[in-house]
Amino acid sequence: MSNHLPECTEMPAGVLEVLPDSVRECVTVPDARSMDEAAFTEATLAAHREIRSRLSARGVSRIVRMWNFIPGIHDTMADRRDRYMAFNAGRYRGMIEWFGGAEALLTNAPAASGVGWSGDDLIIHALATHEPGAAVQNPKQIPSVLYSKRFGPMPPSFARATRAGPVLLISGTAAICGEESVHANDLDRQWELSLHNLRSLIASSGMPHGVDPLTAMRHVRVYLPSSTDAKRVSSAAKMAFTRARSLELVRADLCRLELLVEIEGIAVERDDYV
Repeated sequence: MSNHLPECTEMPAGVLEVLPDSVRECVTVPDARSMDEAAFTEATLAAHREIRSRLSARGVSRIVRMWNFIPGIHDTMADRRDRYMAFNAGRYRGMIEWFGGAEALLTNAPAASGVGWSGDDLIIHALATHEPGAAVQNPKQIPSVLYSKRFGPMPPSFARATRAGPVLLISGTAAICGEESVHANDLDRQWELSLHNLRSLIASSGMPHGVDPLTAMRHVRVYLPSSTDAKRVSSAAKMAFTRARSLELVRADLCRLELLVEIEGIAVERDDYV
């Protein structure tokens, strides 16, 4: 494959295969990159309110997965905070309103990915189902909503995965243990730890799987900040995800500068389920 990687601001196509009756909504905040911290935080909150309103109007509010494409994710804001932290502040407030308090986020926040892209708009996709999903955490990682204030005044608000019946919707997963980035700037070791985190997450979900939990993965997306890593990561991904029906590599800036790869995907519990 070419070392050139495209950006992508869409949810993966495989989602509709495994959850054909799900409900999708997308909100775009135009020219969000030009906003200062306060305005961007408020715009993020307003976007979450809009998604909630739209889903409610369609008779569904069981949100199970979100994809967030953040312009200038590492742009410096006030007090050495970056735009991702400003996004998290708005998202956190929106989630608290949605679920009725901070304590509820541990069991109700959806799986999510949050990556940067080169455009100016903030783009948020939401996926909801008519039946509630179950939040899944990784025992190797601190739940994101419990992160310390080193990562911003308000924590990221997402589950490591959401179980929706026979489907496991897996959040963007990287080389993080506890709340710490591990193997900074070492792609090979970050890749292996990311796979280890995925295995731990699938196993802890209660989903039946083979000797290697990664065999449950059917749709995989890999985010890379550097297109020059595309060929080697593509080769490694094909070896790791032997039963994946789709494997997509996308260029994106990740939430932490020291992280070099992030993996998200969809796992299923039965061979006959896509």
